[in-house]
Amino acid sequence: MKGERIILLAGGNHPSTLELLCTAINMLGKEVGKIICTSSLYKTAAWGPIPQPDFINIAIVLKSNFPAQLLLKKILSIEAKLGRKRTIKYGPRTIDIDVLFYGNQIINSKTLTVPHPEITNRRFVLMPCCELIPNFVHPKLKMPLYQLLLICPDELEVSLW
Repeated sequence: MKGERIILLAGGNHPSTLELLCTAINMLGKEVGKIICTSSLYKTAAWGPIPQPDFINIAIVLKSNFPAQLLLKKILSIEAKLGRKRTIKYGPRTIDIDVLFYGNQIINSKTLTVPHPEITNRRFVLMPCCELIPNFVHPKLKMPLYQLLLICPDELEVSLW
């Protein structure tokens, strides 16, 4: 399949997160593009304004012919269909799907920033990505992901689930 290689991170900390992640991956494959590979599941302690359960995250590599803004719209629709409600920033969530990379493009719009601006500060993002694409070079920083992981300031423990 032609198209852009897109790297997503999906996760959540709802009691049915595993089921929701499986459903989200299936929906992404049907509605967004061809799933190339997925990482293992990773568990991370939650942080934010309120106490909450640990998060489970997974990196997803897919190919899609959709332009970035339409891709985002489809992803937000999948989140909504799976019960995502945006109430508390950094609060608990049923499902969260972030666009980390859209090929090597750099996108800065009102609704989408790619590469995701927090990649370098989040071990729970870098670890699953490094499992799949450790040598992928961050388009803005010009460093491979494995090097970004080595210098990541995030001290939260991330473990295979």
